[in-house]
Amino acid sequence: MRVFRIVLIVCAAAAVGACGDDSKNDPPFVTPPESETVKVLDDEKLREGIKGVVESKFAKPGAVGEVKCPADQEAKEGHEFDCDIKVDGQNKKVHIRVSNEYGDYQVSIPK
Repeated sequence: MRVFRIVLIVCAAAAVGACGDDSKNDPPFVTPPESETVKVLDDEKLREGIKGVVESKFAKPGAVGEVKCPADQEAKEGHEFDCDIKVDGQNKKVHIRVSNEYGDYQVSIPK
């Protein structure tokens, strides 16, 4: 009786695990072909880089606080997005334009 219950529980767990959202076409363990791989900017390095640019070009040292950017921004030439930044305690935005697929970018004047 004990063996039967364990098998039944394992089968029930497997059946529940099989139920899921079919909206995803690829299982999570499938690696897309290299031609479909998308390069993204490193979020932490991006925030640090923006802070450094703003401090060195647009604000006094120590005046720049938190930088918030949308995650997983594509490292593709011409890709653009905005980040929130605190400068002298005020909330501002900077516009980012990716220059190339190597992750170089331009930072606008905080507005």
